[in-house]
Amino acid sequence: MATATKKEGPIRWEVKEGKNVYKISFSEGNHQYRVVLPGEKKSISVPSVTSIIGQLDKPGLVFWAANLTADYCLNQLVNPKTGKIKKVIKDPKEVFELAKRRHSEELEKAANKGKAAHRVLENWLLHGKVPLVKSGINAKYVNTCWQSFTRWQKAVNFKEVLGVEQRVFCVEHHYAGTYDLKCILGETEYVVDYKTSKAVREPEYPMQLAAYAYAEDAWAFTEGKLGIGVLHFDPDTGEFRWHDYTNVMGAHMTLFSTLRKVHTHKKICAEVVKSGAVSYLTEEMLDGE
Repeated sequence: MATATKKEGPIRWEVKEGKNVYKISFSEGNHQYRVVLPGEKKSISVPSVTSIIGQLDKPGLVFWAANLTADYCLNQLVNPKTGKIKKVIKDPKEVFELAKRRHSEELEKAANKGKAAHRVLENWLLHGKVPLVKSGINAKYVNTCWQSFTRWQKAVNFKEVLGVEQRVFCVEHHYAGTYDLKCILGETEYVVDYKTSKAVREPEYPMQLAAYAYAEDAWAFTEGKLGIGVLHFDPDTGEFRWHDYTNVMGAHMTLFSTLRKVHTHKKICAEVVKSGAVSYLTEEMLDGE
């Protein structure tokens, strides 16, 4: 697969499959992948790996957001030290409005922390310089992540970097995505993704890695010559934990390819409904007869 190059505008690269050439582009602004199929002139949109996996229900996030909102309201009403109602309370409408935004603010903080860690590790791998961050809200965390990363390299017999922030496109299933790292661990090539979430979410994370690895090299994937793993950094301490999913990546790719089909059929159904081909019957229509 060709390495993506960035100029002004979208990132563009090509994937060759025999005599066929697939021209892919990625726009940072709207996080959209597009591909020009062989023999065609116009590009079409293709889903990302994360959007396909995003179809899975995440009930845990709903409860987390609800608890966060409730806790915020409670803290505005009750003194946490005394357990008594506060004498001075903010305007209830203002409290509720701020409470509704709490989960979004927390998600943004977590995302910014994760992006900062990703940037430091990317610079370290590409330039080999000690990337100590001296200031900023996430400085201590990011530095700890880098130190954890170097310990992980020793623990897994890290030998060589093969790719950093590499974008891939799957010819067979028509999806695209970006993995964090491809490297050699011991004698095996691995596709690795960094995570800074509270927990390693399964089956989402191994599915994501399996999809990246299959798009990167379907033959090596099928022949068992490619491994996958999640390098998880604790969101509070920055300490690492390595999750090797190589032995179960085939099963997770099967699950992902099923979700890919669901994604396609959902899109087809939405287009049919939008076209007006679906007829509706309501009680009001019956009353009017």
